[in-house]
Amino acid sequence: MLDELGPELVAHQVIRVRAGSYSVVVVADRRVVLIESTRVVMALPFEAIRRAEFNVEADRPATLTIVPDNPTHPPQILRVEEPDDRDAAAAVAELGTHLNGR
Repeated sequence: MLDELGPELVAHQVIRVRAGSYSVVVVADRRVVLIESTRVVMALPFEAIRRAEFNVEADRPATLTIVPDNPTHPPQILRVEEPDDRDAAAAVAELGTHLNGR
């Protein structure tokens, strides 16, 4: 599936998440991609993302929230299970670097 997104997609972080079904979030060189089952749900450049948030609570799965700038693109709220929470934290840190560098 990642090959279909183009040869320029260089994945830096890949996270397994849940959003109804099993999904994958990819933080690449210039964009964030959410793949649910076999379809691309979201593929946005960093500039089109307003907020990324990673929440961790005791005794509950972590959540990763990605909010696009454009209100016609719905926010993505994704459940992150252990041990993928470390990958999610690293991905949000990398995405934050890009968002802060606007």
